[in-house]
Amino acid sequence: MANSENQNPNPNPSEATLGATAKTITLKTADGEIFEVEEAVAMEFATVKSFFKNGAVLATTQMQLPNVSDSALSRW
Repeated sequence: MANSENQNPNPNPSEATLGATAKTITLKTADGEIFEVEEAVAMEFATVKSFFKNGAVLATTQMQLPNVSDSALSRW
C-alpha cells in the first residue's frame, strides 16, 4: 500500500497550477486575433521558439504570426 504522504493530492497538473502565475506570451494571428498563451505552450511552435532562442523578440513583445489564422491557433 502506498503512503498517502507521497501521493500527489491533485493528480491533474493543470488544476495544480491554477493559483500560480504562469509567464505568458502574446501572439497575434494573420486575422488580427490576439492570444495570450503560457510560455511553455508558445514554445511548442518552432517559429516562436526560434525567435526567442535568437533573441529577436522579448517576452513582453506581441509576436506577429502572419502565416497563422485564428482558427488554427484556437485549436491549441
